[in-house]
Formats: sequence, structure tokens, C-alpha cells
Amino acid sequence: MKMKAVKAMIIGLTALLCACAGGKGTTLTLTNNLDIDRVDYPVLVKDVPEWAVSAVVTVNGEEVASQIDLIDGAKELAFVCNIPANSEVKAEIAYSEEPGKEYTPRVFAEMFLKLPNGEMEERDMIEGFEDNMYNALHHHGPAFETDLAAYRIYFDNKQTVDIYAKIEPGLEIEDTRWYPSQEQMDAGYGDDVLVVYGTIGLGTLKAWDKELQAAVHIKEFTRREARILAYGPVRTVAQMRVEGWGLDGKKINCTSRYIMYAGHRDVEIENIFEGDTEGLTFCTGVMKMKNSTSHITDDALAVWGRDIPRTDIPGIAEEWCGLGVYVPAAIRQAQTEDRSNHVALLTPDAEGKICYSMTFSAAKENFGYDDAESFYKYIDQWSYELNNPVIIK
Repeated sequence: MKMKAVKAMIIGLTALLCACAGGKGTTLTLTNNLDIDRVDYPVLVKDVPEWAVSAVVTVNGEEVASQIDLIDGAKELAFVCNIPANSEVKAEIAYSEEPGKEYTPRVFAEMFLKLPNGEMEERDMIEGFEDNMYNALHHHGPAFETDLAAYRIYFDNKQTVDIYAKIEPGLEIEDTRWYPSQEQMDAGYGDDVLVVYGTIGLGTLKAWDKELQAAVHIKEFTRREARILAYGPVRTVAQMRVEGWGLDGKKINCTSRYIMYAGHRDVEIENIFEGDTEGLTFCTGVMKMKNSTSHITDDALAVWGRDIPRTDIPGIAEEWCGLGVYVPAAIRQAQTEDRSNHVALLTPDAEGKICYSMTFSAAKENFGYDDAESFYKYIDQWSYELNNPVIIK
């Protein structure tokens, strides 16, 4: 599997856990105050020394995989680790000026531009000045995954998030390129389980039209780009940026980052705004599906329903799946709905950001949640854990 040195910029919701590092290394104390084990808990260390090329991270004496990413000229270190219930662990970080070992990737990301000769060229950045990039890219935009779940982001005015569910855990997108053949599906590969149409899909940031009382796509812009900022082995970071986004007579820029950590099915989303957003309302949420039920709490919006995403394979069954977004009440203006979506209304915070998380599961998974009841219990547990982060000192 291909590994790349790329820039990454990410501020996570589940990993609002940053430590300044200097000299040759540092030690962190990670404290879990919950009565549950934290598995593959994401840790982000900021202000890594400029000279550091790699790092060795040991947690309670055992080495764990890590990666260093460049963030607007500053370096960050990311890793995941296990922290037992009601306990603390020590993370020792030793930086090096030499390249480090290559860890087994637990994440994957890709983006391909279609060429006139019918071949595909892998890219980590593609830009567009008109709404004509959707069909220019294979699987219509960047795709990324862990062994538990995969996502793609449409490079068009919808910029909608779509999902791909596995049957058994494993990295699949490099093999299937999002569109598994009948032979691959017979061999146990997963597949797309949703048709997003013109909806929010799952966790997409949209503008909110106050007059129409509806989520709306990007209607006007001057430039857009899609990037993959980090490929692993611990996390992927995909980014969509729109410049000159016209809303209510204003022009703003918005950078949306999608961060996925090893061992997770959920994704952290950070939207960073530039320009005058006063008076503007944005939204995210989950789409309504056929025969869907909903589960709305102070911190999350979730649905369970069914769809038929593939029409090219005869006799394919309807896919049951659950969609969820974590949007804490503290950053939510209101919860509402339109014809197609359950919606949380949002405005940028004092730093010009809107941050939340998204997740999903599908009934076809042999390791997930196969009905509404079990999925909604997962959503409640997921929200609880996000509301109670590990303490890092």
C-alpha cells in the first residue's frame, strides 16, 4: 500500500488533547475517568520540533504507531492508544531527525483524476473553477477508510458525504475503487449503501436558507479544491475548500477537513471560515431514508432506514443502515428538519469554526449494529464518550 509524505492540518473533536513538545522528547499522562475502556483513543500533539522527522511513541512501555504531519509550517504528531477504564497511562515520545520505521497502515485514502485516454492519475490536490469536477474524478472525489468504514466526498456543488459499508473488517478501497465487481461482492467485499440524492447525506455542511427553511447547496463560488492531506498509517485527512462562496450578498471562504483515525468508524469534521459570516446560518445533519426512524438527543441526530444504492447489479437487496452526527447542544442554534433531512442549525464560533463528528453502521456488517435499537444505543454511547474526553497532561 502506497505511503506518502504530505501536509496535514487537523483539530479533532475527540482529540482536543494537545501538548507542547520541546527538546528530544516529552511525556504525556493520559487519564481515563470513565468506567469503560477507551480503545484506539486518538491523541494529537502540537508544536512538534521543526527538526523532527519521525518519532517513537511508547505507551506504558509498548511502542504504538504514529505519524508526523506538517500543518501550515508547524508539525503535529498523531497516534492512537488503549486506555483501560478508570486508569492512566504514560506516553513517552522520542523525536528523531532520521526517517522512522514504516508501520502497517490501518487507514487508506485515494483520489484519482480521469485522463482523456481513459486511464486514471492519482492526485493529492485537484482544483476547479466551475461546477464541472464531479465526473472528472473517479468516485467523484476523495475517498478514505479504516477497516471499519469508508467515506467519499463529492467534488461538486453538493459536496455531500457518501458511505461504503464492509461485511468483515478490512481495508478495501484500493481493491474495489469504491465500486466492487460482482465477483468481489461474492467474495465478501462491502459496497456503497446509500443514495444521497440532493440531501445532506451524512454530516455534510450546508448553508441554511432562512426563507425556504431548507438546507441548500453551494450556488456560487470562484474556486474550489479537493485535497488529501494525510494518508496514514494512523489517520487520514481529506479536505474540501470553497473560495468566494456567495451567501446573502457576502463572499466567504470555507475549508472543511475530514479526519479519520485508525480503529474508528466515526470521522471528525472541522469547518474553518474566512470572511464575514455574521448573520449567516449553516447546518448539518442526516438525510431521511425509506422507512426511517429518527433518534434526536441534546448531542446527536440519528436515523435508521433503508435504500437501494446499486442498480447495475440485478437482484441487489435493499440496504439498511444508520446515520449519525454528533453536534453538541452548546454549538447548536436549533434542531429542525426540512423535507429531506433532520437538521442542526449552526453558526461559526469565536474562532470562525464549526466542528462536529459523523458516524454510520450498516445491517450488512458482521461486526456492527444491525437494527435501529442497537444503532441508537451506539449513538448514545458514542456521544457520551465524546462528551467525556481523556485528560492529557
